[in-house]
Amino acid sequence: MFLFIFQLAVLRQGIDDAIGITVGLVVVILGLMFFMEGLRLGLMPLGKIIGATLPQKAHMWVIIVFAVVPGISVTLAEPAIATLKQAGAGIKAVSAPLLYDLLNEKSTLLVGSAGLGVGIGTTVGVPDGFGMLAMASFGPILSVLLMGLYVSRFSPVEEAPKLWIPLDDDLELELETEPAQ
Repeated sequence: MFLFIFQLAVLRQGIDDAIGITVGLVVVILGLMFFMEGLRLGLMPLGKIIGATLPQKAHMWVIIVFAVVPGISVTLAEPAIATLKQAGAGIKAVSAPLLYDLLNEKSTLLVGSAGLGVGIGTTVGVPDGFGMLAMASFGPILSVLLMGLYVSRFSPVEEAPKLWIPLDDDLELELETEPAQ
């Protein structure tokens, strides 16, 4: 409703296919309503039962596997992670050689390290009693940072002359003295 009012009052434009948009919004609202009800009736009670009985009946390694595997698989299925390769297509190799390398040549390594970070973070959150969401968020940040350090250490610039052109002192001086255009 707010978007309709905004478009009419602020943008002062008519709404093309208002009936189709309204039907679509009603379907989305109904879908979300059924989804939330399904979570409340089905998934939440199941999670409570598993969370209460699994530590009593299973060994720690089983709990760790049940924390790592979903953490990794959920990350690999995340649509935002899949867009990394597309984002890499817009990076110029000369401008940011390591970022170009990570998003194009080593995108599988980048996605894998993010997934592993979520899995390990979730695992640390489960047995050690830390907040699982906090650890699942911190894990990929740390793992991608460490992977970036590793790649930058073992991907020396000398091996990829096309990716990075170092500036010599004369060129830097010219760039500083040239007027801005």
